[in-house]
This record gives sequence, C-alpha cells and structure tokens, in this order.
Amino acid sequence: MAERPPAPRAVPPAPDPAPAAAPPHPGFFFEEAFEPMFVCDPVGRLLHVNRSACELMGYSREELLGMRVPDLLTPESLRRDPFPAPDLTLPASLVKEREMVRRDGSRILAELSIRYLVDGSSLAIIHDVTQHHQQIDALRRALSLVQSTLESTTDGILVVNREGRFAGYNRKFVEMWRIAPEFLASDDNQKALEFAVSQLADPEGFMARVRELYAQPEASTHDELHLRDGRVFERYSIPQRLGSEVVGRVWSFRDVTAARRQSEALRESEQRLLAVQKLEAVGRLAGGVAHDFNNMLTAILGEADLLLLRPELPEDARRQVQNIRSAALRSARLTRQLLAFARRQHTEPRALDLRDLVEGLDALVRRLAGRSSEVRLELPERGAGPWVVIDPTQLEQAILNLVINAGDAMAGGGLLRIRLERVSITPQERAGRGARRDGPHARLSVIDTGHGIPEHVKPNLFEPFFTTKPPGKGTGLGLASVHGIVVEAQGFIEVESGAGGGATFHLFLPECEPRPGAAAPAPAAAPGVPALPPRVLVVDDDERVRRLVVAMLENAGIEVRTAGGAGEAMELARREPRALDLLLTDVRMPGIGGPAIARQLLAEGLVRRVMFMSGFGGETLREDLAGLGRVLLVGKPFRAEELVARVLAEIS
Repeated sequence: MAERPPAPRAVPPAPDPAPAAAPPHPGFFFEEAFEPMFVCDPVGRLLHVNRSACELMGYSREELLGMRVPDLLTPESLRRDPFPAPDLTLPASLVKEREMVRRDGSRILAELSIRYLVDGSSLAIIHDVTQHHQQIDALRRALSLVQSTLESTTDGILVVNREGRFAGYNRKFVEMWRIAPEFLASDDNQKALEFAVSQLADPEGFMARVRELYAQPEASTHDELHLRDGRVFERYSIPQRLGSEVVGRVWSFRDVTAARRQSEALRESEQRLLAVQKLEAVGRLAGGVAHDFNNMLTAILGEADLLLLRPELPEDARRQVQNIRSAALRSARLTRQLLAFARRQHTEPRALDLRDLVEGLDALVRRLAGRSSEVRLELPERGAGPWVVIDPTQLEQAILNLVINAGDAMAGGGLLRIRLERVSITPQERAGRGARRDGPHARLSVIDTGHGIPEHVKPNLFEPFFTTKPPGKGTGLGLASVHGIVVEAQGFIEVESGAGGGATFHLFLPECEPRPGAAAPAPAAAPGVPALPPRVLVVDDDERVRRLVVAMLENAGIEVRTAGGAGEAMELARREPRALDLLLTDVRMPGIGGPAIARQLLAEGLVRRVMFMSGFGGETLREDLAGLGRVLLVGKPFRAEELVARVLAEIS
C-alpha cells in the first residue's frame, strides 16, 4: 500500500497561548506614516498599531492592542476567507481585499498589503478603497446605462479615436452596414471600413468628405449616404470630447429608406391631387365656356341651314353660307373636345365588346397613322371580349386622338401597335396607380416607335391647351379629352416613355358582364295621338336660340309656342285647349330649369312628351335629369334637319 502523506501542520488555535515576546517597536516612521498599519503575530493578535490605524478604525491604541485581526473583520468576510490563513506564514507578500468593521459599526472595504517578517510576525498596510469601489460601481452603472441606450436606439453608432480606429459601436451599426464578424474580431479596422465604404453609391465622394472632416476636429456635419442597394442613410458626425479635449469622433447612421419612399409616395399623391384639382377647375371653366359657345353655334348653324333651304339664294351666297356652316361645324367639334375634357359632354354609355370596337377602327387607324407607318392590331379572339361600359363614340374619339399623336411622333415612319388584354388591379395597387376601382380591367395600349416624351413634359401631358406641336398644328385638347373620356368611364391612364424611346399609352377600363345595357323605361305620358298640325312648346332663356328653333320647326309645318322661362311656359301651357304634343326645353336656365318645368307639366297632363336641349352633358346632366326615366336629348349645336327629324320622330 502507498504510504499516507503526512497531515498538514495545524494552525495554532485561537485561545490565548503563552504570551510571546513582543517584537521591537517598528519605530518613528511606522508611527507617523500616513497609511494605517499594524503588526500581528501568526494567530492574528495585534502587536503594534500606528496612529493612522487608530484613526481609521475608531479605536484607541490600547483597545486595538487587546484585539485580534478577526475582531476587525465582518462575519461575511470571515466566512468567505477564514482567518488566520496559512498564507500569513509564507515568506512572501500578498494583497487582499477584506471588509472591516469600525468601532461605530460602519463598514469599510480595505485593501490589505501583507508582508511576512523574519520574526514570524506580519506587517499589514491598510488602504481604504471604499470610495474607489463606489466610484467603480457608479462608473459601471453609467457604462451599462450608456451601452443599453446605444443598443436600444434605432441608429447605428460608431465611435472612433483620433486615428480613426474603432473605439466602440452598437449592434445596429453592424446590422446596417452588414459587417461580417471576422472583420470586427480583427484588430485591423481597415477591412471593416473598406467593406462599409464599398457599399456606397459614391465611395470616393464620401471619403473626400471624411478627409475634410478629420482636418477639422471641432466640426459637426450631416449629410445623406446613398447605397448601391437603394438604401438611404442619414449620417451625423460630432466630435467626442474628454473635458475640453477632442479625443475622437462619434458617427451615427439612420436608415431613412422607408421614410424617403413614403415621402416620395406622398409627394406623388399630392402632385396627382393637384393635377386632378387643376383639371377639374379648368374643366368647369371649359364646360361653362363650351355651353355658352354652343348656344352661339346653334344660332350660326341654324341660320346657315335655313338660308341653304332657300331656293332663290344665289350660288355665290350659297357657297359663302356653306363656308360659314363648315367653320361652325369645326368649332362644334372643338367644343365637343372641351366638353369631353370637362366630362360634361352628353354621353350614352353602354356595355360593348371592346375587341369589336377596336377592330372596326382598323381602316381609319391605318389612314391616320400614315402610309409610311406599319399598324398592328394585337387583339384577343373574336367573341372573347373584354366588355366595358362606355360611350362608344367617345372611346373611338380617344383612340383616334392617340393614333393621331402617334402618327405625328413617327413622321418618318415606324410601327404602331394597338394591344388589347385583360389585367387585374389589386386593392393594394389601386391607390398607388390612381385607379378608380380594383378588380378586372381591360387594358387598351397604343404603342408607337416615335421620338418619345421627355421627362419634363410628362407632368403636363393631360393639361388642356398644353402642346409641344408647332403653332397651328394642335389645340392641346387631344390628350386632355382622352383623359376626360377615360376618367368618365371610371378608368385611368398610365404612360410609359422616354426621349427617343417611343411612347405607350395604357387606357385601363373596368370590365363588365358581356351583355348590352338595357334601355331605361320611357317617362309617363298622356295617351292619345297628337292632332295635326303638331304643337310644340319651346322654352329657352336665349332669345336667339328660341327664334332659330321656331324658324326650323315652323318650316316643317309645326305649330310652335315659345317661352323664356318657367312662369311663362306654365302660363302658356295652361291656356292651351288640350295637352301639347311636345315640350322642347333647355336644361339649365336662370331660376327654374327645364327638368323642373317638365316634371310639373307632365304631372298636370299639359304635355305628352318631353325633349331636352343642352350644351352640357356628363355627370352634371345626369344629375339634372335624374328621375325622368328615358331622356330624349338633342345636343347643342344641332342642324335644322337633325332637330326636325328628332321632333317629328317623337311626336308621330
């Protein structure tokens, strides 16, 4: 068996042994030293103490010399580190921190520097480190607060010293710049910096600004950094100070990519809203001007038609009247464009097969595009739709306006494509794309290979009277009327183009069920067949229009009564021996308008039929004529034969 090792020598027990001879007094320097000191024997009995030790512990010299070291230590300290310890007998120095109790019960944290002496005693020098530890704890708490604050912020923070080396950073900085851990683990910060800078869209410009900044240690700066992946950071830099001395620099980075995109989207929405408001304002003005102009054109065309009916009119005068009539018809087309832009033109929307409508325009499109241009129709199979609800005449006008513009853009020839397809607008896309509805839409695209549309022109494309064509080559109403027609049908327009790259206009129209719209029921009318000659009551506040309509109708053998307003019309109708065959009235007049007159005369049985005249249309007219059932309308300006034919057809 192995020999048992000898048991360690036991430390002398605490009970008082025989008094040992006290070592010689340490002397003057021991007594007068600033640091508290004591000398103890191997069991901890105090043999000598200096004045500083008495002052620190609050005991007299006599009291301390009757005590042992364990009497000055707290129970907790003794449990952690019992006394006496074997290391007191070792011929070496050691430093220990022990919690000590003063005479008044207060506690201090003391650093004991202990030295074994040759006579077996030990010399201890006491350093009160209580305040030092309190300061360390306060500093630790402050650092913890700073670090927690840095980690909780949404900004990436980097602190560098005067040489530009990393002094500290938070996790957000690492995440934002996507710096690999191996870069940070290395003492070489240059690789991490180079990796971060390489992500910038303009790294050279950024480094130039950094060099300028480090040449001015006191400077604080702010700018934006654009990264290659599309992100945008706001960058702030301020000097780091230690007292009055600049010891480094603090960089903070804020990811504002989402905020910039939201701001841009809001700006675009505001611009669209302003554009819509401007279009609406100009539309109201245009609609009002067109209405008044239509009254004048009605008189011009009507008088011209009446003159042409005279067989005795000389041939020279007949040609002049025909020239006047042609000019009036061209003016009427211009007012129709104004009203289409203003969405006040009278419309008759119905469900139609958009494919068939586009195919029916094929021959006209080829003529308008020009002989030097190739035209391709990219359409679904016949009978496959899509179906939309719109006034077919207006839609044809919109398509032809785009074709004319495309032909002008391809003066030297090119390729014009008209493509029809189905798309779906999601609820999320609706607001961003300016759509009026979500769901299935027909997309009608007119695509040319012309000179394209410069970016600075795009914001003004649909403004009325805006044109890039030379004087005399365009009115600036073509695209404005296209916009009005599409919006009236609850659709929207998108444009793709760049200078020299051709242009594509996408017209989006909501799809409907593939069936024609049913006609609304006719308004109630008194039974019976009108007596001959037919009698018509004409109501219009414009005296020129009244005189002209009277002449047109009387030329056809129709008896006419005229009134300039509601009161006069009611009085005339009530004096008639029997119900009038037809009320022919303007829609909008000062005071009581035509619809109110019609409702009253129909309710009293004073007229059999009602027909309206108007230079307005669209939403305004629908509101005016609401509740009247099937509405008969002749739009101003009209020709004599058109008005007479409509009136005779209605009362026959």
